[in-house]
Amino acid sequence: MSAAPAAAAAAVPTAVVPPPNAPQMGTVEETYAGSGQFNFIFGGKPLYDWSGLDTNSPHTSSDMCYRPLDRVSGQKGTVYRTKGATQKLTRSIKLSTFQEHLWNHMKEYGLDTIGYLNNPHINTVMISVVEQHARFTGDMTKAIAQSQALKATFDSWDNKHDHEATKHLLASLDEDILDGLTPYLDRQIDTFVITWLRLIHYLVTTTSSTYDNMKEQIRKLRPSNYEGQDIEQLAKQFMSIAKELTNAGYYEHSLTTNMIEGFLCATQDEQGTFHHSMNTLLKNHQKKIQDTIFMTKDDQDKEFAISQLSYTDVCLLATRDYKGLLAGNKWEPAKVPKDHQKPSPYLTKAQVQLMLDQRATKPGGSSSAKKGWKKDKFNNKFNKGDKRDSQPPVSQSEANARRHQNMAKWKLTPPKNGEPKSKKVNDRDFYWCDKCKNWTPSHETNTHNNNKFNFLHVNYEPF
Repeated sequence: MSAAPAAAAAAVPTAVVPPPNAPQMGTVEETYAGSGQFNFIFGGKPLYDWSGLDTNSPHTSSDMCYRPLDRVSGQKGTVYRTKGATQKLTRSIKLSTFQEHLWNHMKEYGLDTIGYLNNPHINTVMISVVEQHARFTGDMTKAIAQSQALKATFDSWDNKHDHEATKHLLASLDEDILDGLTPYLDRQIDTFVITWLRLIHYLVTTTSSTYDNMKEQIRKLRPSNYEGQDIEQLAKQFMSIAKELTNAGYYEHSLTTNMIEGFLCATQDEQGTFHHSMNTLLKNHQKKIQDTIFMTKDDQDKEFAISQLSYTDVCLLATRDYKGLLAGNKWEPAKVPKDHQKPSPYLTKAQVQLMLDQRATKPGGSSSAKKGWKKDKFNNKFNKGDKRDSQPPVSQSEANARRHQNMAKWKLTPPKNGEPKSKKVNDRDFYWCDKCKNWTPSHETNTHNNNKFNFLHVNYEPF
C-alpha cells in the first residue's frame, strides 16, 4: 500500500492592504471587504475653516460621487462631470431654473463642496454660493478675496473639482452670454465661485430692466386675471416672480405689500372673511416695514421670516383662506357661471378687433355683413335691416402688425440661421412661426393654418 499523500501546506494568509489617506474633502471606501481596492467619495458641505466635511449636514452620495484612485481609469467620469448642460443658459431662460440644474449637477457628481463660501455676516456658517449668490454680489471685492484665500487651502482633488465645475458652467452658457462674459474672466486664477459670481453680476447689470418689469408685473397682477378669481394661481405667480427677484438680489419687502393689495382686489365674500384677513395682514406687514427700515437686508429678512410676513407666508395664508371659502361654497367669484366669469385679460385691443373682423368675413371671402342686407332666418329672404358698413378682409401682414403692437420685443426677434425654432421661456414652450412673424406657444409654421384662431385660445403674456 502506497503512503498517504503529504498534507497540503497551510495556506499563506493574504496581506491586508491598508486604506490610503483620505483626501481633505472626501472619505475612503473599500470596494468590498478584503478586496484591497479603494475609492474616494466626494461631495457635501464643508466646515467653515475648510478642515473637512460637516458630518452634521445631511448628504446622500450617488455613484457619480465615487472616484477611483487611478485617475487614468477615471477619465470617462471626468468627461461627464465637465460636459455642458443639455439646455444652455440663454437670456430667455429663467436664471433660477438654470441655477437649480447647475446645483443638482454639482451635487450629483460630488462637485458641490467647492461651491460653498463663508456667510458674509456669520463667518462660522457655510452657504451655497450657487443658491444664495445675492448675499455675495453686493460686495464682489470681498467675495473674490474670500474665495481666493480659500483656494490657497485646496488640495489636489479640490483644485481638480474646482476646475471641472468651472468647465461645466462655462460649457452650459450659450454663445451670446459667454462672449459677453469672457472679458470679465481670468480663467487662470478665477475659482468656480468667482466665475459664478461674475456671471451673476454680468447678467443682473445687463438685464436690470427685466427685473424692473418683473416688479411691475407683481404690482399689476390681479385676481381677475384668473378664472374664478383663483387666488391659488395668483399666489403661485407671485411666488414664482418673487423667487426670481430674490435670486437676483432685487426683491424688496414693499412688493409683498403689493401682493396683499392685489389679493384685496378680489370680489368680497358675503361675510368679508377673506378681506378681513388680508387687511389685518396688510396692517401688520406695513408696520413691520416701518419697524425694520434701518436694519440691514439680512436682519430685515430674518425679522419678516420670524414674524411669518415673508412673501411665502403671505401667499400661503391667502391660498389657505381662499381654499377654505371655496370648499364651503362661499367664494363669490366661483359661483358665477363659467362663461360669464372667465376673463380674457391678455387679449389686446388689436386681437379683439382682428377677431371681430375675421368673424365678419365668410371663408369664401364674401361678406355676410354687406351694407343694408341681412338674411332672414325664417323665410330665407333678404331685407334692408342692417346698416353696418362692410369690412374688407384683413391681410396676414395687417393682422401681424396689429398683434405685434403690444408684444414683448423678444417675441418678435426671429431665430438666427442654424438656431432651433423652438425654445422654453418661463417653463412654457414657444415656437417661431414664419407666417405670424413671432414666437407663439400655440403652433409652428407648418401648423399655422390648422387652427385659424389659435392665438385666441392661449393667454398672451407679455414678457
